[in-house]
Amino acid sequence: MANSRPDQQNPIATKMIVRKWYNQLAESTQSLTDWTFMNYGYADSKSGEPIPLAGLDEWNRYPIQLYHHLASKLQLDGAEVLDIGSGRGGGADYIARTFPVSFITGVDLSYEAIALCKKIHNNKRVDYVQGDAENLSFENESFDAITSVEATHCFVSIEKFLKEAFRVLRPQGQLVITDFRTPESFEVFFEQVERSNFETIQSEDISLNVIQALKEDHARKEEFCNQYLKGDVSTQFPHFAALQGSQTYEDFISGNYLYKTIHLKRST
Repeated sequence: MANSRPDQQNPIATKMIVRKWYNQLAESTQSLTDWTFMNYGYADSKSGEPIPLAGLDEWNRYPIQLYHHLASKLQLDGAEVLDIGSGRGGGADYIARTFPVSFITGVDLSYEAIALCKKIHNNKRVDYVQGDAENLSFENESFDAITSVEATHCFVSIEKFLKEAFRVLRPQGQLVITDFRTPESFEVFFEQVERSNFETIQSEDISLNVIQALKEDHARKEEFCNQYLKGDVSTQFPHFAALQGSQTYEDFISGNYLYKTIHLKRST
């Protein structure tokens, strides 16, 4: 899930707005330790049997399926992975529990979100670090793969993000992004990718999969909002979570927003 896109013409204001919202969200929901995913989710009727999940993972099925869709595109045997925009940490934790990675690091702009991740997750193969996707604190060639779920639309500079991703990836390292934008914004995004040092392996429009997930997961998220959220967070949540009836949901239905998965490889 993501909040409304801030004004991209003011970089300082953009980061302040994004950080303030996610800090507020994390701070006001610290006790909700079962809520570990914030993405829109993924539904796939063509894949046959759904991935086996139980307990809390089953409750988070649709958001987990989006991370599974993403991670399945990568070769993760023994890989060191960076998850950019890790949010409440559920995605990094799920990848570490499900795929044969060596270690995964989640990085997020919100210090409150990172503090929350460290509080609610206890996985020795995962760490969470506060940081800026456009100015990463990691050394060159530190990771084999990078994932990023519903984060890039909040970045001020995609060019800086791609340069940083290239810098911290090892040779032949791969970057998989899944996110939503307007069609016009995606055109600009792909132009920026073309000018970067990444090669495009695949670009896949998964808008219908995301819309189906929003429909099937609506009741769970609405009940969660009504029962647990209060104040400004409760007021903003339907838009943030793209609940049916919200402007965000209608933007997906009308095609004002598209949702894509972009798989890139660090060129040599």
